[in-house]
Formats: sequence, C-alpha cells, structure tokens
Amino acid sequence: MTEYHRNWPAICACSDPDLKYLITWTNNKAVLKGLRQGFSPLFSEVPTPLRVPYSALQRRALLSAVERDRMEGTLGDPNGGPTFASLLYYESFVAKLHAFPFPKNKIIKWKYRGEGKAADIPEEILAQLRGKKLRAGMTVVYKKKTYVVLGLGAEKSTDFDDMAFLGTILNRKFYFTDMYLVPVGYIDLDA
Repeated sequence: MTEYHRNWPAICACSDPDLKYLITWTNNKAVLKGLRQGFSPLFSEVPTPLRVPYSALQRRALLSAVERDRMEGTLGDPNGGPTFASLLYYESFVAKLHAFPFPKNKIIKWKYRGEGKAADIPEEILAQLRGKKLRAGMTVVYKKKTYVVLGLGAEKSTDFDDMAFLGTILNRKFYFTDMYLVPVGYIDLDA
C-alpha cells in the first residue's frame, strides 16, 4: 500500500482556509484518507519539505486560546482577550489530540519555572521584543537564525489581570515566563 504525505507547497497554495486548516491539523486516518480521495493534489507519495501555512497556525492559536479560556472559566472576560500563550498551551495539551507538525527537536524552549519567576530567555531575544505589540507571527533572530515566536508568556505580576494579551505593547514592566521558537523555514508566513 502506498504511503501518502501532506504536500505542503500545495496546502499552502490552497485557497480554502477551512481545507488548509483541516489538512494541517488532523491526525485522524479516516479523515486523511477521505481528504486524499477528494483532494489528491494536496497529498504526495514522497515527503515534501515542511512549511505549515501561517493562517492555519493562527487559527489553531485562536481556537486553543478560546478552549483554554473556557477551561479556566475566563471566556468572555472583559479584562483581556486571547493570550499568546495559547500556542504554548496547544503544544503541551492539545497536541495530544491533533497532529503537531513541527519536529520536537527543532523547537527552542524556555519553560515556565514557577509563579513570579522569569524564564532564562537570552537578552538578545528580549531586546527584539521590547516595545513591540504582542501578535502572532512575531519573528526574532537568535544565534544568527530567524525564528517565529510560537508561544510566549508575559506578565506584569502573578495576577491574571496583568498578563499580556494579543495587542499589548511589551515594555520593561513585563517579565517573560516562557517562550517557544520554531525556525521560520517551517512556516509559510504568506499562506
């Protein structure tokens, strides 16, 4: 039996955002089989270089943020909005339910060390984030390579109301609790 792989260039070029999202994230073999039958150009008999469509990554982040807020009882909280930590949440919890396309050994992590403690994120990265608006798709240069910020926890204090939400300006008052980076080559920022 022939093994099929996701055809990442074709997926990134797909004009249907729902189809692009489904093919990127599903791990269900029956769903993948049906998708292969109906949308065969989006699959290949040979592996193609991994390039996840950014729009599918953004959508997963938003859905994960909503799920996280729902589970924590903060959905609809007027004090904030989706936190950028949603992809961090995705990586640690939702990944067990869906495909996680990035090779684990390519993700650079500075993990949460406990309440009120900043992660040991290098100053060369922090300097690139200060003064910027927190948004999905932020890029940083680390050790002369460009990365997409996949997850970032930023707080002013241990109080939930002081967390950084999407759109927050990251100034020196924030400390960074955790961060995940993935090489920019794995994400098609235009798809």
